[in-house]
Amino acid sequence: MKTLLDYNSPSIKLKKGFVRTMVKLNKTDKLVLEVLGDEELTLQEIADKTGEKPKKIFKVLRKLFEKEMVDTKSRKYKRINR
Repeated sequence: MKTLLDYNSPSIKLKKGFVRTMVKLNKTDKLVLEVLGDEELTLQEIADKTGEKPKKIFKVLRKLFEKEMVDTKSRKYKRINR
């Protein structure tokens, strides 16, 4: 009988009893997370600190938001520590 999850698969990671999909981050994703640190910044502030265009930062933030790695409150983004 097959199980639904293959715990040896490289696409899943066990952490504190939970199974979650691993996220591949490119260098801009990592840079945005690094810039955010523990502070809340607007999209424009992130773009200014990274030197990237706001449109590119928006796409990165959307990806990170969908993967629950950042959160937003009144147009300020913050990193979610896991």
